[in-house]
Order: sequence, then C-alpha cells, then structure tokens
Amino acid sequence: MMPRLAPAALLPLLVLAGSALAYPSAYVLQEESVFEEGCVDGCLCPITMTDLAGAFLLRPAGRDGDFDVFQVSEARWTVFGNRPVTGSGTLRIDAAGGLQRLELTLAVGTDPPEAFDSGLVPLEAQLPDIRAAVAMNGFYCFDRVFTIRAEPAEPVAREPTRWGRIKALGFAPIEEPR
Repeated sequence: MMPRLAPAALLPLLVLAGSALAYPSAYVLQEESVFEEGCVDGCLCPITMTDLAGAFLLRPAGRDGDFDVFQVSEARWTVFGNRPVTGSGTLRIDAAGGLQRLELTLAVGTDPPEAFDSGLVPLEAQLPDIRAAVAMNGFYCFDRVFTIRAEPAEPVAREPTRWGRIKALGFAPIEEPR
C-alpha cells in the first residue's frame, strides 16, 4: 500500500507540531515583563510602572499568508502585586520576514476588557521565546502598555519558586519537576 500524503493545507500544522515546543504550551512571564500606565510619547502626565507576573497558554492555530498564527489563551497575570489581568488573543509571526503582531483582549482588575495591539513590528525573539509590547492606544499619549517577556514554563519548572507560581495559576507542565 502506498503511503498517504498530507494535504498541502495541513503542512504548516505538521511543521509546527514537529517543533521543539509541546503544544499547547504553558508560558511564564519573565522578570523583565512590566505594565505601564500613563503618558507616553511626549505627552505630559505621570507614568506608573510595575512588575507584570503570571502565565498563559500558547497553541498553534495554522497559517495566514506568510504568518504562523498562535492562539494565546488563559492569560492570568497580576500587576501592582495583586491586581488581576485576564484575557486572550492572537500572536502572528513571520519568521522569514522578521515580523510579528500580538493582539490581546485584556481585562485589568474590574475594568471591562480592552483591545491591546503591538502593531506589525520587527520580531524581537525566535520561538520558543516571546518578546513583544502591546498598547491600548497605539503607544500614544495616555496609554496602558504591557511589555511581555515570556518563555515556555517547562524549562523553568525545575526552579521551585517559579514552579510554585506556575502551579498556583493552575498550569501544569507535561512532567512534574524532579
């Protein structure tokens, strides 16, 4: 019997499935992640900056033209120590063209969900790392900006402190740390 070939439409998914990441993958925000609220880009008003902590899930969602598309889900973050941020969205990456776009819908505390967008920007890191900043008002005047620095939870799961934070958020890696 002749082997069956995968339809061309499935090839991007097969390539993604064969990557080094196990999808869906839990991601943890790194210490460089921050949340800023206030005036940016030359407007005159105070700006507040605080640590951003938490995790989210990333899973492949196919292709859109030259872009690999990933679904961002179950974002569970905190700002100002205990103010929750929840949401989901889409990450698009054109590795060959060196471009990315991150679009998220996030609710900060009890505020209604808002759209945050990086715009189409140069790719800052190759998967599995994620490096992007998203803004509510296009990085102009009064804005809320999330600067996201994230890595898969698996490699850092061996660190007890990070493992505890990931587990507390309800995510579990494929294998318990030893």
